[in-house]
Amino acid sequence: MDVDLRSIESRDRLTDLLVEKYELDKRRTVINWTSQIWPIAHRMEIGDWVVLPSKRSRTLHFGKITGDYVFDKSQENPYYHYRSVKWFAKDIPRDRFDQDILYSLGAFMTVCKIHRNNAEERIKEMYHNN
Repeated sequence: MDVDLRSIESRDRLTDLLVEKYELDKRRTVINWTSQIWPIAHRMEIGDWVVLPSKRSRTLHFGKITGDYVFDKSQENPYYHYRSVKWFAKDIPRDRFDQDILYSLGAFMTVCKIHRNNAEERIKEMYHNN
């Protein structure tokens, strides 16, 4: 999507733009895409933690957002949109986490805020205990 998300004033407008640009006709697809894209520019904040699964092993990487949303059309598609992240824990085996925490992280292909099972606080406690 080659549009600066800061110029989009509402989720509804983003939804409309996605339908127009990609000729989407499935409502669930549009809702899913909007839910993934909107937070990157409008909800995430500097200091928020992020979790990224490794594509090479059954591990997780943890980082903290250090920069505001950036739209840079000179980057290669689809990397126009990004936020700077300082990765502070890499290649942490998934088996170090209780199963309910892994479930709380949800689908690893999504942008979401963790609410279930007190997972965020438990992960931060694990971090403070090395």
